[in-house]
Amino acid sequence: MTPIRTYPENSPQAVGRIVAMMMVADGSLAEAELAALSDPEHLASVGLDAHGLRTVLADHLVDVALASPKPHEARVNDPAILDQVLAPVTDPALRLKACALAIHASGADEQIAPAEQAVLHYMLDQWGLTLEQLHDYLAQHLN
Repeated sequence: MTPIRTYPENSPQAVGRIVAMMMVADGSLAEAELAALSDPEHLASVGLDAHGLRTVLADHLVDVALASPKPHEARVNDPAILDQVLAPVTDPALRLKACALAIHASGADEQIAPAEQAVLHYMLDQWGLTLEQLHDYLAQHLN
């Protein structure tokens, strides 16, 4: 597998790619998912704006296609890709914020698809976070 592009540790792009990964985990991107992050404060809290998120999203899709053995068989939920996406975010507070933004965006189409749930649980497991921590953060910061 071809490695995907790297971003600096705890950078806005590294966090944005986690949000992007979650938004396309179900194989589609709903306009509602992008609209959920239209409040500039949401993305600004991790150093991004809407244009920056769209750029990271486009780059992520290219990376996944190039990392796949056959482009028409791209697997956005491949554990090897997930590990590469998660690795640059090492700060515990930033990890929680990334999970919260990702679930906030992916749930904006009024459903969390099974593939999105799988990615979320993978993130939480890899980072030692709980659904309760995520729920509390969402309730406090992303109402």
